[in-house]
Amino acid sequence: MIEELKANITSSLIKNNAIRPELHWLKPSEVAKLLSLDEKWLAAAREGRKGVYGPPFIKIGSGKTSPIRYPLDKLIEWMNTFPLNPTGSRHFLSYCDFNKSAGPSDLWPFVLYENGTFDDIFESINSGKFSSQSNTRQLIWLAKSSIPN
Repeated sequence: MIEELKANITSSLIKNNAIRPELHWLKPSEVAKLLSLDEKWLAAAREGRKGVYGPPFIKIGSGKTSPIRYPLDKLIEWMNTFPLNPTGSRHFLSYCDFNKSAGPSDLWPFVLYENGTFDDIFESINSGKFSSQSNTRQLIWLAKSSIPN
């Protein structure tokens, strides 16, 4: 049920809100949250075991436990390889658009920092905070119903 409530993040939505996406690398956990996929699915897809190759990634080092990162621009390109299947869900081009017209079941991605502050994901990426605080942030989904009027 919760998965049905998640807003679909489209490649055009990301592209329209991110400045210079080639500069941003995402952790597997962040990509999994953005795409509403399991991290294990992403790991299997990196090897083509899910019948589809996952988004392009960078492995930093050659060891078994070397970190994996996903370049945002390549993630957008990968998302564009799948046909869009229209559903009843609405897509918003910015947080302002979301805040004005979202319904109670619509969600928007935010970044929560260790100190308790948060930013719209695209503002965080564009300001450089997303990259500079990569160890102290997590992605969260803000529901319209939780925003005070």
